[in-house]
Amino acid sequence: MSEDFKEKLKKYAEGTLSEEEQIEIEKELEKMELYHSFMDEQLGEDKYDSDSIDMQKKVVRKGKWRARFHNAFTVIGILFLLGFISTLATNVYYSLGEPSRSEVFRDVIQSTIAVTEPNLQIRGSSTSINWLNMDYTGNLEKKIGGSYEKFGDFEMDFLFGLPSIPDVELEKEETPNFFYPPYAEQFNDDAEWAILENIPEGTVAEAFVSLNKLYPTAEALKLFENKNVDAVWFAVDTGVEGEQEHGFGPTDPIGFPEYPIWHPQDLKITSRTKDKAGLFESVETRSGSYPTIEEFGSAEIRDENFLVTLELIAQYESISNMVYRFSPLNLESRIKYIQENGVHVYGIVVTGPSKELLHLQQEEWVETITIGEVRLWNWYDK
Repeated sequence: MSEDFKEKLKKYAEGTLSEEEQIEIEKELEKMELYHSFMDEQLGEDKYDSDSIDMQKKVVRKGKWRARFHNAFTVIGILFLLGFISTLATNVYYSLGEPSRSEVFRDVIQSTIAVTEPNLQIRGSSTSINWLNMDYTGNLEKKIGGSYEKFGDFEMDFLFGLPSIPDVELEKEETPNFFYPPYAEQFNDDAEWAILENIPEGTVAEAFVSLNKLYPTAEALKLFENKNVDAVWFAVDTGVEGEQEHGFGPTDPIGFPEYPIWHPQDLKITSRTKDKAGLFESVETRSGSYPTIEEFGSAEIRDENFLVTLELIAQYESISNMVYRFSPLNLESRIKYIQENGVHVYGIVVTGPSKELLHLQQEEWVETITIGEVRLWNWYDK
């Protein structure tokens, strides 16, 4: 047995050979085993050094097991390294930017819900970042009367920025419709007013009010001054509602809620602190204020915020179309129409005491009404 072979055999036992050398020496050892077996048969065990054979067999077995352990630990080590790198890359990917990607994605989701779902918004949301994945969850809530209540759940996953189809669970899938003027006058809403007449005192309700014409935001807000109800969502003419009208109202109203949908850039920061939360993570705390909004005014701020919100979700239309779930939003043409014609409201979601809503029947600007949710009293008079 040459010194070179002995050296290779030693390294094999220690598991330090390269894969090529390991395969080569295993072939040699197999030949030796066959040779020893042959000698045993030909000469008999008493004429051959059985102790030497046993020793060599032990070396072979030991070497094989060491090689196997070495390979296994190498694979495990590579997997751990890949896991660490991918986790680091995931955190870096979603935390990059100002605001970060995770903040932007969250903003796009919440904004899409707010402008496409009348009187529905995400509150109490959370974001978790895992291996290559970001998971966003939130409660879907409606304002009915004087309080918000949970109306469903929303969950959406992202795989390195690629959105999945969201998991949405609502208490009720059907919602009342708006009717675009002048088609609204064709709808007979006697049954809807009868609901309000027969609902007992001590209840609050949600109503979708279709207007007799298009109103600029400033005028639409003034309609509810000195009234004991809240206007909580405004349906806006985006140039396609009239085309969608087939006697049942627009199929996909777009509008804005009573309070603007503020975005990270709208916050006027007064203080900022950053604390380290881990090896590659930090938590930033910011405090500041958003623009002041008058209850029945600030139309320009509201209109500008609405357009900024539409432009945001148009920029991330792959996400917003997933969130919307029904059909492409075609935001580019809608935004262009609003920029050329201004913001005009044709429908409003109103909530408050049921009998106060009934009084709206006397208003000339109310063309039709459809009733949504009804709850027990939770109202404080204005």
